[in-house]
Amino acid sequence: MTAPGPPRHLQAEVTVHAVALNWTNVGAASQFVVDIGLAPGRTEPSVFIGGGDPRASFSDVPPGTYYVRVRGGNLMGGGRPSQEIAVTVQ
Repeated sequence: MTAPGPPRHLQAEVTVHAVALNWTNVGAASQFVVDIGLAPGRTEPSVFIGGGDPRASFSDVPPGTYYVRVRGGNLMGGGRPSQEIAVTVQ
């Protein structure tokens, strides 16, 4: 067993001030971390997502553009991040 690969196909659905993320789990990750930044390549908060479910939801998100990446982890360690996507909340 090795650390998981980078999650693939990261997508966001924005509804008013709610954001739903989903992605493809690569390499049997048992947990995830969502990195959120206000500029490309930056991380202001990181949010831990327990369990291997490849999705996360956030409500009451303030308006703005956010740059999001997801990293998977398992007993062997943390994997590389997914491709970064820009998420705009109006």
